[in-house]
Amino acid sequence: MDDKRQSYGEEVKESKARSLSDEDRALIKKAEQEADDRYLANYKRNYKRRYGRKKVSRSVRFLTGSYLLMLAAFTASLIYLNMFPKTWMLAIAVILAVVTAAVVMGLRSRGRKKGTRILAALLALLLIFFYGVGTVYTFTTMSFLSATSAENEKPVESVEDDTFHVVITGIDTEGVIDEPGRSDVNMVLTVNPRTHQLLMTSIPRDYQISLAEHGGALDKLTHTGYYGVESTMAAEGSLLDIEPNYYVKVNFTTVRKFIDAIGGIDVYSEYEFSPTNDWTVHVGTNHMNGEQALAFSRTRYAFEEGDRQRIRNQQAVFEAIFRKAVSSPSMIINYSSILSELQDYFKMSFSPKEIRELVRKQLADNQEWRIYKSTITGGDAMMPTYSGGSQNLYVMTRDEKSLANARARIIAVMKGEEPEMHVNSKG
Repeated sequence: MDDKRQSYGEEVKESKARSLSDEDRALIKKAEQEADDRYLANYKRNYKRRYGRKKVSRSVRFLTGSYLLMLAAFTASLIYLNMFPKTWMLAIAVILAVVTAAVVMGLRSRGRKKGTRILAALLALLLIFFYGVGTVYTFTTMSFLSATSAENEKPVESVEDDTFHVVITGIDTEGVIDEPGRSDVNMVLTVNPRTHQLLMTSIPRDYQISLAEHGGALDKLTHTGYYGVESTMAAEGSLLDIEPNYYVKVNFTTVRKFIDAIGGIDVYSEYEFSPTNDWTVHVGTNHMNGEQALAFSRTRYAFEEGDRQRIRNQQAVFEAIFRKAVSSPSMIINYSSILSELQDYFKMSFSPKEIRELVRKQLADNQEWRIYKSTITGGDAMMPTYSGGSQNLYVMTRDEKSLANARARIIAVMKGEEPEMHVNSKG
């Protein structure tokens, strides 16, 4: 039955087809073709309106090009600086890629709403400013490090892995760092970057030393400041039986400007005293600006132990500066101010590459440093010195036990061990 019905339907279609003339069939075919053409044209027009490209305005092209140019400069500056850990750089790259895709799509895509395009334009302008500032900061950093770094003949192979010794010499002068003066602050830092240990070994300014460059003549350590930082390093290295690798040279102006630039420091005081007529330091933690920290570090006549207590106060100031430098966001916030303030008042023998390596390691490790304080002591005497001629001057004579203790602590830190800290007056 089904086969018969199908056969009958086909016969009917053939009968109708035979009943149409060739002209009718041509008209029908033409009408069908025109309908197909109209559908295809409408489809293409609607698709192009919704998804197709339109001519990008000149302002959008300029903004997009400016954005990509500043992004390229910023990225190149980060690679050139090489101060951030690899994980940080990878995260920064991913963020920049995502943000850039969003900005470019928002600026150039036709289907976006007007408000979205305006938002993308504002974001592009903000990022162009950010990239520009970041690029300037990078090259300012490199310029600062190059200007303040001196040649060094005794660096370690790697500041990230090898223990090294840094001589901190504080000259009693104001103004630019090249002004000659006495070395009033004398501190040797022994740094173990693998174990995050730092030992401060302070040497009194009047300590008895021998001047190798003057035939081993006896003098006071403070006078080596007149002969140059190399003389100070040689004298301190001879006392402690080490070979100092680096030095950092500062003066009164350096201390004031640096501490003010980082927003002050919090310093612990063992005593209550008045470094100035209008300011009193209390026992415990005191917030200090640059002028106050300098006065705190220089005061000695207010204490029974005189210069010995002043050394402990200097160590407290340095510890406060160091802890803020490795942990405080204000170092980043005040970054530009710090560099501009210290350009002419600071000298060191670390290379720019070594400074970047130290910063990169600290950012990657993000570990707390163990800080130890050691002070060399000695006897009291009045005697002539090489610099003073026949005039008798106060000299702190050597105490071999104190020197031996200081050397033992240095060796312990170099090995990554806990140094045995003595609290008696003889070191």
